[in-house]
Amino acid sequence: MKQERKRRRIVYKRAVLTNNHATVQQLLTQALAQGEGVCAGGRQEPLGENTGVFRLINRHTPGNGMIFGQFMQFEAGRAQQLITIEDDAEFYSMKELSPSEMKTEEELAAAEDQRKEFVESIMYFGIKDNHVVLMTSAALRPGDFESHLGWLLGYKTEVMDANSALILQDKPSQEVIDKVMRGDVKCVKVGSDIRTMAMVKEEQGEQIQTQYVPTGRGSSILSAIIGDNWVEQLNLDDTLDDANLTVDLQIKYRRKTSKNGQKVLDDVATSLRNMEDGDFKIEMKDGGEFLSGDDLRLSKHINVNTINGSIIESDLYHEMYVWLFNKIQVGDVEAQD
Repeated sequence: MKQERKRRRIVYKRAVLTNNHATVQQLLTQALAQGEGVCAGGRQEPLGENTGVFRLINRHTPGNGMIFGQFMQFEAGRAQQLITIEDDAEFYSMKELSPSEMKTEEELAAAEDQRKEFVESIMYFGIKDNHVVLMTSAALRPGDFESHLGWLLGYKTEVMDANSALILQDKPSQEVIDKVMRGDVKCVKVGSDIRTMAMVKEEQGEQIQTQYVPTGRGSSILSAIIGDNWVEQLNLDDTLDDANLTVDLQIKYRRKTSKNGQKVLDDVATSLRNMEDGDFKIEMKDGGEFLSGDDLRLSKHINVNTINGSIIESDLYHEMYVWLFNKIQVGDVEAQD
């Protein structure tokens, strides 16, 4: 077994729940302990109709007053490409390996509900009250976790009221907030993905169709420019998660601006500290310094222990706990919501 330490990044998000007095930790703990939330198969979320792609909170565990776990995505039946390394060959030969080819004789003789799939991507999380710490992956981002929590808590297990919403917001350090509020802002650039959420149409109590409607900040910007009708006319029958559509907005002045114009720019830049999604950059007037979205988010690079490339989760969860506890101690995040 090969053991090594790998550099990874963890980020902080603050869960905001509207029309709800419970914390996200309380709601998630409740959802995972009752009904369809108990079994992994019952809480896996399909991404679109007939795509075979699913995501779910897999293994989860309590510790240090928090709940930790895996958030993963997989595609049923998806094969992986393997190459055969031969130093003297003109080229390496390639072969597709399907999940069924990896089964042992005992597994082949087992029940059909025991099957293997390749994991496409995995994210790790730790939650304390409404404080959320994430170690994301290339395919799974904070917005995916936010969307899944909304689906799991509000739709699948119904532990969250129907008129409630869950948002994961960024929280910059106090040092960065002070820097933005002290200086004059020259330009603000905001980019946001266009995401979709599933809306189930019903007729006489029978489900007949699932429609996907654009949602999020990118969709709201377009609606403000061209009107709400564009959403109603789309009639999408699949998700836009893989479409890579973004909306970019830029606010700046050309050569100079008035005192009130400068105040508008400064206020916009300051309010971005509570922006829950999107990428943004703030250009400061003096010195031309740029603050990016990463600068306005609490994050830390850590070294995690791995075995054969797989993360030792107990070590990662301890790092998450220590970092969050430290941020609460120094006042970068509030101890209670």
